[in-house]
Amino acid sequence: AVLRINDYEYGLLPNVNRWRSQIGLGPIEAGALSEISKPVETASGDFGKAFQIIGAEKSILAAAFVRGETSWFFKLIAPNALAELQKDSFDVLIGSFHL
Repeated sequence: AVLRINDYEYGLLPNVNRWRSQIGLGPIEAGALSEISKPVETASGDFGKAFQIIGAEKSILAAAFVRGETSWFFKLIAPNALAELQKDSFDVLIGSFHL
């Protein structure tokens, strides 16, 4: 199943804005989701969206997947330098999952 951001944009936006608030950033509008995300795929062929949200001191790496009525969220929060170092590992982890 191919994930289309518009299919669940309303449900994703509150999560992204909550994550942003956790690192001291303000909310964004739904139209900005596509500007701050990239498509990702799991080993089981599920498509989702990944986010790298960078605050003044901390960053969040996150990914969201929707299959039917079930959603999966993966999130790493760390100081900016550590999050940047773990970005490739986070991408590998997301790509290895079988949902």
